[in-house]
Amino acid sequence: MATSITSLKKFEHQVAGHDNLLQLPTDDLIVIKPASQQEREFYEHSQQYDEFMAWIPECYGSLHASTDTEIQLLDKKLDAVTLQSNTTINTSSNENHLDEHLCLENILNGFTRPCIVDIKLGYKIYEDSADEVKRNKMIKNAKGTTIESLGLRISGMKTFDSIERVYTTYPKQYGRERTKDNFLNALLTYFYPTHRLDDDMEDGIPRHCTRTKDTTLEGTITRKSLTKKKIEWIVEHFIDTVMEIQEFIEEHAELQLIGCSLLLVYEGDAAAAHRVWKRMLEEDRREQSTINDINDDEDNVEPKLCDIRLIDFHRSSWRPERTEQDPTFVKALSNLVTLLHQVIEQSPLV
Repeated sequence: MATSITSLKKFEHQVAGHDNLLQLPTDDLIVIKPASQQEREFYEHSQQYDEFMAWIPECYGSLHASTDTEIQLLDKKLDAVTLQSNTTINTSSNENHLDEHLCLENILNGFTRPCIVDIKLGYKIYEDSADEVKRNKMIKNAKGTTIESLGLRISGMKTFDSIERVYTTYPKQYGRERTKDNFLNALLTYFYPTHRLDDDMEDGIPRHCTRTKDTTLEGTITRKSLTKKKIEWIVEHFIDTVMEIQEFIEEHAELQLIGCSLLLVYEGDAAAAHRVWKRMLEEDRREQSTINDINDDEDNVEPKLCDIRLIDFHRSSWRPERTEQDPTFVKALSNLVTLLHQVIEQSPLV
């Protein structure tokens, strides 16, 4: 079956990149991402590693841009889209499209008001096969950013102030202007959005940022921030996961990650977070068999307190001939773990 790219809607929570993520108007489970053949092959090869699959979005299949001949052969009376592997999608109206799209798990599904940060990983930013012109361009682009000093860069961020009921969106330029000395402050701003910790304000708003009032159910929701205990649990979960990813990467030299990101997400709505927290405590008290009975309904989307995934693999690959892992990538992950520990140590909450 086929659909025009114009029948899809823009993914409203994208915080970084130029991918123009899309989704179906009636489905929040899947996002549609323009991709290269290399990225598709990376997802396919990743299926051989069950442990690694838990740290990346699930891939449900691929779409490709239909040719004029294919468009003429399609039944124009069909309005619906069936997302299956190698489904055709009409992107002829989009001059800048890629030939292939991936149907990926929407990581934000299950969150009420997600707080999101996209952290670019690695000191090395180009593939070995890149020509000199491309290498020089990418090196110049990273010059003076925290890619050089930390192997990390904030590509985009979005927070939700649960007291003021305001979203703040931090664009790529915000991350490019972070330094080794104030990168931690940016993470503190992410985890504690109600405390106004931004160190670079302009007219009461962080530079380059935009704020949007959330009017959903205005006046009917208790205005509270997440508790210190919940935030620390979330940060500790992120630390544990990053360390697990780091260990896996160290043990699998064939995995070459270049230009990928870690996407960190947590529930920014205090009331929604409390409901998830309460459910987690209740499940801890039950026998495993009872838990399985309760969560056996696959049609229900389970609310989340937090999630963390590796994303963006357009320059990454599985290379069986590699015998040594890139130590600088491992170092970047170690730097992030250190910073997350400092987030807990410097919490503004008492």
